[in-house]
Parts: sequence; structure tokens; C-alpha cells
Amino acid sequence: MTKHTKKQKHHKIGDHTGKPWKIHDSLVQRTREIRKKKSGFPKACSKISFIFWHDDTPKKCFYCGIPQELLKPLNWQHSLQKRLTIDRKTPNKGYVVSNMCFACERCNLIKNDFLTMTEMKTIAKKHLKPKWKKMYEKYRKNRS
Repeated sequence: MTKHTKKQKHHKIGDHTGKPWKIHDSLVQRTREIRKKKSGFPKACSKISFIFWHDDTPKKCFYCGIPQELLKPLNWQHSLQKRLTIDRKTPNKGYVVSNMCFACERCNLIKNDFLTMTEMKTIAKKHLKPKWKKMYEKYRKNRS
């Protein structure tokens, strides 16, 4: 088993696909860790709000648009995790419904706290989406 860095720990939030209450528990824990370091950081949204958000939000990356079901067949993720992660569009606003989105691990890692949501969407649309689309076409041809 590999040792996780603090950044990798953040990406483990998506490990409970299909179990939004467990994902919420991870978000609350992550928020507590951040609040210890940053005073005034907002609390995470309520569990019921999160579950409604999780169930109503399409399971595709907010930035590059890759659907969750293509992560594994296209080997799009860096790690063994083949699920979308929860990203904060604006890092200082915390895990509140209006600030959360699903993101593939690749986009989440690239964006980090360095790029804005708009910058990441531009980069993903121009560079990442064409790559996964090309990979998907190749995957479809190989399956035929």
C-alpha cells in the first residue's frame, strides 16, 4: 500500500461512488482539516443537500466533459481510482452546493488551487476533451 500525500488524500473523496452519504462524510472531514488551518473557511453543505446535488448532477467532468463510464475503458485517470472526484470550483468557497462539481482526476489535478474554474474549462475544452474523444473513437473501433 502506498503512502498518500495530503493532496492525494483530497482525491480519495470520490471513492464511494453510489454512496453519497459516505462521500459527504469525507467532505465534512476534509472541511474540518481545512478549517483548522484557515479561519473563516465555510462549513460543508448539509448531508441532505449534498445527496440531492449528487443525485441530480450528471456524472461527467465539469471541465472536460468525460462521462464517468469512460474513465476506466479509456484509462483516463492517473491512479487506480476510476471515479469522478468532487472539486470546489472556487477553492476558498468550500464544499457548498453552488461551488461543487464533478471532475475527473486529471482535470482536478491540473486545476488544483492554481487555475480558476474558467481557465480550467478553457484548457480542458481546447486540449483535454479532443484527446479523450480521439481515445474514445479508437476504443470504439477496437471493440467492433
